[in-house]
Amino acid sequence: MSTHQAGAFLGLWNSISDPRLAREHDTWHSVEHVPERVGLPGFLEARRYRSVDAPLRYFTHYRLDALAALDTPEYRDVFEHPTPWSARMRTVLRDFHRQPCELRGTWGSSSARCIATLCLRADGDALAGPLDNALRQTVLEAGLLSAQWGTARPTSAFPIANQRAEIAGAGQTHVVLLQHPDLARLRQCTQSLLQAIAPLARVETAPEFHEWLTSVSRADLPDAAAGRPPPRTDLFTHFNPGDTP
Repeated sequence: MSTHQAGAFLGLWNSISDPRLAREHDTWHSVEHVPERVGLPGFLEARRYRSVDAPLRYFTHYRLDALAALDTPEYRDVFEHPTPWSARMRTVLRDFHRQPCELRGTWGSSSARCIATLCLRADGDALAGPLDNALRQTVLEAGLLSAQWGTARPTSAFPIANQRAEIAGAGQTHVVLLQHPDLARLRQCTQSLLQAIAPLARVETAPEFHEWLTSVSRADLPDAAAGRPPPRTDLFTHFNPGDTP
């Protein structure tokens, strides 16, 4: 795991259209797509998760130097000129949602196999202090192994729009990531946290619970400094014979 201090993160949620595509999606995402992203300037690390409640639902957490990592020529290039495999897989993604966040707080130094993701809406910055204090106390008491949270900072720099309607009205969206190795304990702590902050925040969507699949660090990529890696046309051909360019 990278020890470089992150200043931001990007949370991505998606489902896929057909269970028969799960193996191809997982291979593409873990072997071509995520390493390509992590090799971009300002990207530090990514962790991939699958929902424990919906087997075709995924969450990807990218650690970033700063949100400026999402506004570079290199990042825009991978959107505007996708690999053949990425172009195909875009057509099977469903309920795609992204939240670029300024990192506001981190408690605990370890990672766990289970993660809960929360998207909360609050007026102004009223939630910041109580939320950070609640996370800190829960981690200190070992109710959670680790927790971090950030404030969403959407901009026009993201070429692919979310496929989930944004919550209208005043306020800020805060994304909270909670980790614990025991799923039952994680569910319990998530509900306790929501009850504690209920007077200050409203839940945009129900909490989602995921299990870790894979991770990759920029430091582990052998050719990150050489620029964008070549597409995995060999694997693309394996899954889609006759569809190569």
